[in-house]
Amino acid sequence: MINRKLIISLSLGGLILGGTFYIENHQIAFAKKNTNTVETKKENQQVVKSYSKEEIHYKILNSIDYFQTVKGAFEEYNGAISNIHSKVEYQVRVGNNPLAYSTIAMKDSNNVEQIHLFKDEILLTIYPERKEYGKSPVSVPKDSSEIDKSIEHRYAVGEKDVSNFLLRADYPPLGPAESSIFNQAELINYLYNYNLWNITNQDDLYLTRHVITIEGSLAGRVARITKGTTFKLWIDQETGVLLKKEIKNEKGDIVAYLKTKTFIVNKPIKDEEIKVGIPEDYKNGFEQNEQLIKRLEETKQK
Repeated sequence: MINRKLIISLSLGGLILGGTFYIENHQIAFAKKNTNTVETKKENQQVVKSYSKEEIHYKILNSIDYFQTVKGAFEEYNGAISNIHSKVEYQVRVGNNPLAYSTIAMKDSNNVEQIHLFKDEILLTIYPERKEYGKSPVSVPKDSSEIDKSIEHRYAVGEKDVSNFLLRADYPPLGPAESSIFNQAELINYLYNYNLWNITNQDDLYLTRHVITIEGSLAGRVARITKGTTFKLWIDQETGVLLKKEIKNEKGDIVAYLKTKTFIVNKPIKDEEIKVGIPEDYKNGFEQNEQLIKRLEETKQK
């Protein structure tokens, strides 16, 4: 069984080592907490806040804590990896009975390439084009209250200006939906140095949602990997979810993007609404996991 609780217990209080990047000619800089936060109500009842850099940084890296359910769809492109433009649809429920369903397809095609469904501690992945599927048992911790989620704890500066960053592991497998609704692995790189980015709009609108726009520069290893020099993010104020992203190169060309098409927060998601069947002619590519799944089901029945 993939035991995410075990991962947490072995990884610095609920965080896993996500990777390393190089800080060139500057130190990690954290802004002071803004104690003069202002909240107002708009007509659609979404709370509008004026955020400090520290506050929005924290919310982005912990967006999984700011909703119970989300439904949506987005398009994504990453020119540094491939020239494929993909589209993702998802429904996610967190809490004591988590559920995560998502599909990914090419932007100009209705042919689904992958289907992900996490339910009842089982992760099912289906590959229609290959006529294959796989099941894996995944244990998700019920309580994350003891995890240190602070920004300072997520970054640890090592020797020779090498910085290690820590990623949370206390959430259900989200599949491709993770690129938008909990994109900690990517955005932790972009936001570590407060001298390289600014909040350019505290209250913009995107898909009728109140968003914060952030613009900044990419440097060092991050710039080399993304093939970009600047980035712009549209962050949902209520949840910290990434609704839109643009990365541009030195010529001003967009080399990567994410564009949310629909986004619905905290509307009930019922199990019976999501039905995923496995065709009889599909091959099980993860037969080695069947015994683990059988043991899990036997444990539930006791």
